[in-house]
Amino acid sequence: MRLVGLACAVIVAAGCGGGGTGRGAAPPTARAVADDGTTGSGSSEVARGGRPLEQQHRLYHAALVAGAPLVVSQIELELGLEGDAAVRFRERHGVWVGARQAWIAKHLPSAAEARGYLARELPDKQLPWPRVFSPAEEQAHREFQAAVIASDPGLMLQVLIAHGLAQPSGAVTPALEPFARVHGDWIMVNLGWVQTALGDPGQAQRWLMMNSRVGGPPPGWSGPTP
Repeated sequence: MRLVGLACAVIVAAGCGGGGTGRGAAPPTARAVADDGTTGSGSSEVARGGRPLEQQHRLYHAALVAGAPLVVSQIELELGLEGDAAVRFRERHGVWVGARQAWIAKHLPSAAEARGYLARELPDKQLPWPRVFSPAEEQAHREFQAAVIASDPGLMLQVLIAHGLAQPSGAVTPALEPFARVHGDWIMVNLGWVQTALGDPGQAQRWLMMNSRVGGPPPGWSGPTP
């Protein structure tokens, strides 16, 4: 398979040719918040999900802090949030966040704590947590994504060879297919990093040359070297 065709096929398979953004909490507004963190009624107020609104906001914010977009979507389904109801809930959630900083700092200080909170509160739910990548896997996916965005076949081949995904001839190895399958999961978890560190082809090339395991610059490279 030619390298350009290989790169395109892998991009499609991994779902990394584009990406959505995770949903964040709306900014706080000037609306009043009750002592229980809801707007209007007290903690007994129940919305479409059948749970008290305070608990709904806690679950939703835990999903946001956990940094897993698929889990956020699952929690929204669990709470019955869709359409206009979801928009209103997010607006309210921004107000809730402003009123619950102390609770958030105590119970959801990190992604790991947020994940544990959701596990305790929803013990019977199988939430779609993303795969946890080892440091070596993390580096391989970073280098691969940088090569994808750089759109440089020479750099792509060097990255694939460095991680055992292709041979020097350009022929792929059996390791490429499983790598491509999980690359989409990696993108979902690391979309913020990709947008910041690899914002355009030039930036991706520079990052790759300064941070990658590739064996030196490709022919014709005139940029900085590691």
